[in-house]
Parts: sequence; C-alpha cells; structure tokens
Amino acid sequence: MYSYIYLLSPAAGWADFNNLTIRIYTDMYLLRGETRKSVTNPDGSVTIIGETVDFAKNGGVYEARFKKLSDGDLTLFLCASENPERYKPPLGKVTKIIIILSTGIGMIVIATIILVVTVKKQKTKGKKK
Repeated sequence: MYSYIYLLSPAAGWADFNNLTIRIYTDMYLLRGETRKSVTNPDGSVTIIGETVDFAKNGGVYEARFKKLSDGDLTLFLCASENPERYKPPLGKVTKIIIILSTGIGMIVIATIILVVTVKKQKTKGKKK
C-alpha cells in the first residue's frame, strides 16, 4: 500500500481559488482519499480532523471535483490489490522451538522455586520441635 499527500494548503492563500478537479491516472486501486488537517487544541494537544473524499472511477482514471478548496491536504491510499490484507508471517520452526524451550525452562524454574520453599518450610518445622 502506498500513501501520497497532495498539498492543497499552499493554495489556501488564493482568495478566488475554486473548481478544482483532481485526476489520478493509475493501474493501481485507489482505496481511499481523505483530507486531513491538524488543529491545535486550547490545552496544546493536536487533533487530526479528516473527511473522506469520493473519487469516481472511469477505467484507470480516478476523478474528484471540489467546488472550493478543502481545509486540509489530500491524502491518497493506493494499492496493487483491491482488497489488501495485512501480512501475517507464519511461525517458523525456530520461533516454535524458542517458545517451547522458554515454556519448559519457565516451568522448571517455577518447580524449583516451589521445591526450595517447601524444603525450607519442612526444615523450619523440624527445628521448632
């Protein structure tokens, strides 16, 4: 997946800027388009405000029309797949061996601690008698 930022904010200083058409020629899929703007709150924290931008698709061309300039910059998300899935790497043999060994060692440590505590309690009881 690729994301591209199309800067609209520089044109905000042009008072009469309107009727913007954006065309994207690509052999990829446009998954989402959105405008994003950061707003500083009174407490100093920053909030990102975003709105979805609808692109019409005609063949390999995506098109969006704006009557007026958006408040934020345009972010586009493109991908070679129309329905991408997050990559989930398989657990390799080495990873499985590490997990099994770690679990086994952990169980041995816990058993040893229990054994030592039990033996110390028995010795303490034997000395009190």
